[in-house]
Order: sequence, then structure tokens, then C-alpha cells
Amino acid sequence: MFFESMINEGNRVDTIKLDRGLIYPIQTSDDLLKDVSYQKYIDQVKLISKKYIENAEASFDEYFFNTLYKDLIHRFVEFVQVIPDTTGREIFMNHALLRALWSLESYIKKSEREVHSDGDILPYAIFSAALLFQIGEIFSEVHIQLVDQNGLFKANWNPLDGPMTHFQCEWFRQRPVPKHPVEMIHQMTLIIATKIIPELGYQWIAQDRTILEWWYDALIDQYERLGQFDIDLNMERDFVHRSRLKQIDIQGLLPHDLVNAEEFLEWIKKCNEEKQKQNITGANTYVTRRGLLISEKALKAFADKHKISVDRLSKHLIDSGFGYGQRELEDFVVRHGNESQRLFGGGPVNEVVRGIIINKNFARIQKDATTMNVIAKSVGGYIAKFLQMQEQERENKLDSKRSPGKTGI
Repeated sequence: MFFESMINEGNRVDTIKLDRGLIYPIQTSDDLLKDVSYQKYIDQVKLISKKYIENAEASFDEYFFNTLYKDLIHRFVEFVQVIPDTTGREIFMNHALLRALWSLESYIKKSEREVHSDGDILPYAIFSAALLFQIGEIFSEVHIQLVDQNGLFKANWNPLDGPMTHFQCEWFRQRPVPKHPVEMIHQMTLIIATKIIPELGYQWIAQDRTILEWWYDALIDQYERLGQFDIDLNMERDFVHRSRLKQIDIQGLLPHDLVNAEEFLEWIKKCNEEKQKQNITGANTYVTRRGLLISEKALKAFADKHKISVDRLSKHLIDSGFGYGQRELEDFVVRHGNESQRLFGGGPVNEVVRGIIINKNFARIQKDATTMNVIAKSVGGYIAKFLQMQEQERENKLDSKRSPGKTGI
């Protein structure tokens, strides 16, 4: 279950690492769980869960398991797909599935009960909490885009909106972004967990207020021990060995047309880290509230080096989801000014910059960077024209009031 770092330019790349430039298929839970090792896993969970149900009808046992445990497993894997865990060495799906089974088995050993009460909620609460434990963390420093088979950007995916399978896209791409604060990760974990757990399962846990409170606390337990049961979530080696799940064959595609956009992003990140001509008149880049404005001069420097046109590079940046707006370059008005200018009576200086704005999450902007006031010239022109029309309309009204017969002048 370890990842290998490898990337080859070509039509298909066989790898078990989600590289930023590759696109990956969005799979259904049936596809993700089709290997026999997952079926054995589900059978093992089913065998354990039956110990907590004392019902004469086998059909009830089957319904109980399918509605609560099996549905939860399928909803979970469809949500997380093949996204790696925070270590980057394992698929989060496999690690979480084993952790949930480990917690369930550990609870049985620690409870030391031969006969279990009918409808015992705790095993399900423990299994689901261990499965969904800190699930918000895997989405805390990645940005996932929904794309087509050519890697063209379609939409940004927000895990709070539901699984990727709910959208009309068949591929996704993962990109690193600055990590969310711990408090936000905890909030994301709680929200996502309640979206994944089956409604009937949540209602069952919520029947007991004490267990429900424990369940919420266990989801974000920073000490990796499931609350009062002191279940260590760090699995023992022999358990991992006997319960090993098959390593999923992750196949990603590398779109040829977007390679330049990927290389440009790395180049501009390096420029930002070194703060090369930023936020000054005639700069390469300008930090704005919306993102990073890249000047035509900077685009041309990269394009000439890689023997492509600026227009083609601009098109690739938009198609990859890095940039905003149209595929062509736009004119922007950058407002330069500081406190000293205002103190000494000097006004701000406006500079027209032709370029493109890219998402600030991908640009690695320094936290101490000054944010410039920028407006698209086309938008500025529209606003100016609108204000001119408003002023003209006001003047017309004043003229009509001054005309003879109405004012007596």
C-alpha cells in the first residue's frame, strides 16, 4: 500500500501516487470494492456485527447489516475515492477501512462479554467513528477539480457538496494548496461524516444522547484513541498483515496539452517565493484579492523559453482551471499608492497591465504580500459608461425642469 513517485509523459501512466498533473477516473463504490479482498473484509464485518443482533429471522440480520454497515462502507469509499492519506504513503480508503475493523475487533476484546444485548448501538458507533475519523483532514490541503477526459477544467469540487459521483464528470485532478487550520478541519470532519453515514445509522446512534456525544468527540479525537474505550487507532502489525486489502491499481492520464500550464505554475511559484518584481510599476506579478495577476511580460518570458505562444499559454492556464476569465489576455488597471503619497499630497498611480489572473491557492503567495487594488479595464470601462449614462439622464431631467412652460423661466 505504499506509493511510488513516478511520472511519464505519454498517453497513460500507471502509478499509485496522485501526481498534480495527472487526471484520475471517478469510480463507483462497486468498482472500488470489486476485488475479492474487499469482499472478504465486508464478510468479516458482517460476521462480527451479527454477534450483536439476536433475531430469529435471518432476513432481518441481512437487512440490518446492508442498511447500516454495508451502505456506510459503500458511501464512504465513493466519497474518498483513491485520495492518499496525509502521509502520502497509503490510500486513505484502505487505511480507514482497516482502522474501522481493528476498532470493532478491539471493542469486542475489551468488552469481554459473551452475550450482547439486542440492538447494541456501541459497535456501530465505534465502527463508523473509526471509519470516518478525521476525514476532513485529507481534504484540508488539496484542491480537487472535476475535469473531462482531456483534463479540461469543468468545476471545483467541494466535499461539503457530496461525493464526486453526484456530478456529471468522470475524471478528477488533485492539487496541493495551503492547509486549513485545525479548527476548520474538525468542522469539516463533522459535516462530512454526517453526510456519509446513512440516515438510519445516524438516527440509531442519536437515540442515545450519551453515545451521540461520544461519537462526535471520537471523530476528531486528536490523541487517536477512541474515547472512553481507549481503543488505540494505531493498528498492530499482525492485524494489518492478516487483514491486508489489495493495493488498488491507480491509473492516471497526463493530458499533453496542459503540460505547459503545469510547468508554468511551478515556475511562477518559484518567482513568488523569491519575490521577483512583484507589486511595483512594470512588475511581473501583482497580488490581488482575487488571485495573482501575471503580466504579459512574465507570460512571454516563459513562452519564449518553451517555444510556445503567449495566447496558447493563456488558453492552457484557463483550460487547466488555474486562471479566471476568458482564454485571451485582458487589460487590468492596477492602482499603486501608499500612505506617504497621501501624506505629501501625491495621488495614487494607475497602471494598465495586460495579463491573466490565476487562483491564489495555486500560486504560493507569501502571507506578508501586499494586496493591490485591481479592476479589469473592460469592467472599469463598463462602470464608467454606466455612470456617464446616469449623469446624462440626471442632466436631461434637470433640463426638462428648466424648460419654458414648466418652470416659468
